[in-house]
Amino acid sequence: MSIQTILIVGGGQNQCGLIARARARGLRTVVTDINKDPPGRALADVFVSLDTKDKEGNLAVARKHAINAVATDQTDAAVPTAAYVAETLGLPGIGYELAVRFTNKFVMREMLRPRLPGHIPEFHYFDHPSQIETFLNDKGGPVSQWIVKPHTSQGSKGVSRLAEGASAEQIWSAYRESNFAGLLVERFIEGREYSVEAFVERGTIHNLAVTCKEHYPENDCIDRRNYYLGDVDATVERNLYDANTKVIAAMGLKQGPTHAEYMVGRDGTVYLMEIAARGGGGNISEKLIPYLTGFSPTDGILNFALGRPNTMTYGSYRAKFAVMRFVDLPHGRYRPVALPEMDQDWFLHFDLDLNKEFEARPVRDSRDRLGYFIVKGATPAEALAREAAVMDRIGAAAGGGRA
Repeated sequence: MSIQTILIVGGGQNQCGLIARARARGLRTVVTDINKDPPGRALADVFVSLDTKDKEGNLAVARKHAINAVATDQTDAAVPTAAYVAETLGLPGIGYELAVRFTNKFVMREMLRPRLPGHIPEFHYFDHPSQIETFLNDKGGPVSQWIVKPHTSQGSKGVSRLAEGASAEQIWSAYRESNFAGLLVERFIEGREYSVEAFVERGTIHNLAVTCKEHYPENDCIDRRNYYLGDVDATVERNLYDANTKVIAAMGLKQGPTHAEYMVGRDGTVYLMEIAARGGGGNISEKLIPYLTGFSPTDGILNFALGRPNTMTYGSYRAKFAVMRFVDLPHGRYRPVALPEMDQDWFLHFDLDLNKEFEARPVRDSRDRLGYFIVKGATPAEALAREAAVMDRIGAAAGGGRA
């Protein structure tokens, strides 16, 4: 049997698990990424430096290498491109139109508002920041009742809750992140944020896990901690799963992973923030979900791309415990820091390198975060104790490196 070739769109850190797993399964991997030397390059059989948003360029690469499958994971920008290549070549994929529906926040909301009005916060679309300033003046009231976000972005780039005296700067920042295209202004929901991980297999929606979220004090749109401690209220979980099932069905996805973020209002109403047709970033898809449930979304993605069915066998995510923690240090400049040895049995993942001068600054989006780790525990208390111990060790090491 000839070796099958898969095009993996995107070679960043979040794609490494997918590339490695494809090679472990005997596939020849062709990887594209706009960077000339991304982390995934060393894992690929063939690497091409190419923008993941370049649909025609990636299609040309796919044809040149006679691919049998195309896939991506954990990165929004690559989802429409992978779908376009698959659709053009007649390979398994979600379809280009559906991919756009999942990556353009305005298109997403416009589709869902008439179908699920109770789950969509009030939102407004604008072509230019000046229109938002007029809107805010006409609406009146505190600007903090609104969030601004680019209509396409990932990692919360340009997303923030408006603040008095800073709203103009925030709006223009979002405009730059949108590549000077559309902006959304959305009503801020007071409550608690969760994410829901799911996998759709031949039209059946499998809700796999609920993530509890904690945000940075300076930006309540950016995750500081994601935790799985088995303590999600049963009614909240049921309502989240019900909303997630309705959203995925309304969006029309028949196959593949989803990562959705919801706000549960103080009255218990579940509001969709956004949903993506990919796995959760930061190794939620590749490491956390397999650890918690026994099901691998990475293998699920590859099976779909290869036209093979998935056996949807998974356990309750409440039976195991983990914390994802983004490292935060007192703001300021630091000299290079040598981190202490850590007990590797504690970790599902550790991604923090402080070996050169760095600055800990207020977190505006995911690019300002220094790094993160994921600890596991046999009990919730053990997971929390390990999180605290790791942060204490990092903080003690960094404390001697203040510039």
